[in-house]
Amino acid sequence: MSATLRLFRPQQRVRTRPFRTVTIDLVDGRLPLFYFEQMGIVSASLWTEDSLRLIGFMPPSASLPHYNLSLSLQTFTDGASIDVKAEEEPAYSRAEAFSEALPDTIMRDFGLEEDDATWTPAIGSMPMPSDLTSMLGRHRQRSLLVSESSRRTVISIYLTCALDVVDHDKEHLLVGEEIGVTLVKSVDRTDEGLGKDVVRYNGPLDFVVGHFPGDRRPTQDIASDAALCVVEAKKSKTFENGYYQVLAQASTILCHRRTKARGRGAYRTYFAYTDGERWAFGYLRPRGDRILVKRSAIVVGKLKGKIMDVEGCTRVYNHLIALIHRAYRSTPRNSRVDLSALDDSEQEEVDEDNGEGDEEVEDPDVDPTVVESVISEMGQISI
Repeated sequence: MSATLRLFRPQQRVRTRPFRTVTIDLVDGRLPLFYFEQMGIVSASLWTEDSLRLIGFMPPSASLPHYNLSLSLQTFTDGASIDVKAEEEPAYSRAEAFSEALPDTIMRDFGLEEDDATWTPAIGSMPMPSDLTSMLGRHRQRSLLVSESSRRTVISIYLTCALDVVDHDKEHLLVGEEIGVTLVKSVDRTDEGLGKDVVRYNGPLDFVVGHFPGDRRPTQDIASDAALCVVEAKKSKTFENGYYQVLAQASTILCHRRTKARGRGAYRTYFAYTDGERWAFGYLRPRGDRILVKRSAIVVGKLKGKIMDVEGCTRVYNHLIALIHRAYRSTPRNSRVDLSALDDSEQEEVDEDNGEGDEEVEDPDVDPTVVESVISEMGQISI
C-alpha cells in the first residue's frame, strides 16, 4: 500500500503548488513517522476541504508492536492523495536538550535573571481531601518511592487532585505527559565575539497542565497555552538540576506564547520541580530585554518513613492549587486583563498591592521578532 503526500506551507491558501510531492509506503494503512523526520517536518496537518487537523502519531508500543514503528492515528486507503500543511524545522547552529543543557548556557540563551528575593506566593488553607490522602497513603505503603515511575505517580496524584479544585467542572484543563516541544531562537553573543547564534532547544515536558481539545490529541497551541510545566527530578541528589531543566522548558513556553502573539501583553509562565517529596515553585516574566525568574522556598511533604507528613503534603497541595489557578488565568485563552500599557514600575506596584494573586497582570511585551519557534507535535499525549 502507498499514498502520495503533497506538502504545502502553513501560510498557503490554495493547493496549486505544493513545495514537495512524495510517494510513501503505508503500514497497515497508516503513515510512518520516520518519513516526516527524514524530511525535517516538525508539524503536519491534514488539509481537507473544510478543516485542518493535526496528524497524531502513536508510539511503537501502542501502534503495531511487530512493526516497531511510530504510526499515524489516522488511516488511509491505497493510492490516496493526501494534502498536508507541513512546517519544516529552521536551520540552527547549535542543539540543546532540556535535560542536558548547562545552567550557564540556559541562563545566557534565554536572558534569564534570578530575583534575589524568595517568592512567597499567597496560598489557601484547604484541608487535604480524603481521596488525595488515600491515594498517597496507599502508594507509599506499596512502593519504595525510589524509582522514577514511582515519583511520577506521586506527581500525577497531586496534579489530578489540584485540578479537581481549580477546574472542578472538568471542562478546560488536562495533564499531559512527555509532550515534545521544540524551539529555535536567535541568541546575541556579540559580547563574546561570536555574533548571532541560532540554537535549537528540544525535549519532552515531563508534565504540562494545559488546554487540550475534546479528543485529547496534540494541537498547535499546546506550548503557547500551557498553564504550568512540572519537572520530575530524576534522583534525589540531582534535585537542583531539575531547576535548570524546568527553567529551559518554561522559557521555551514563554517564547512560544510571545511569538504566538494572541494578545499584546507578555505572559507569565509558571513552573514547579520536585522529586516527589521536595517541591519548589516559581514563574518567569519578561522585564525589558531580560526574563525575570522568581522562585519559592522548598516545600516538603514527606512520604517515606512510618508516618506520612500530612501537614507538609497539605502545604504542597495548596501550593499547587494556587499555582495552577494563577497559571490558568495567565494563559492566552484565559487572561482576564490586558494591562500591557503598564510599564515595569507600575507592574511591580500592582504585584505588591495585589499580593501576587488577586488579579493576574502582564508586563509590556518587547519585540518578539528575534524568536523563531516551531512546536513539535508528533509526540503522544498520555492522560
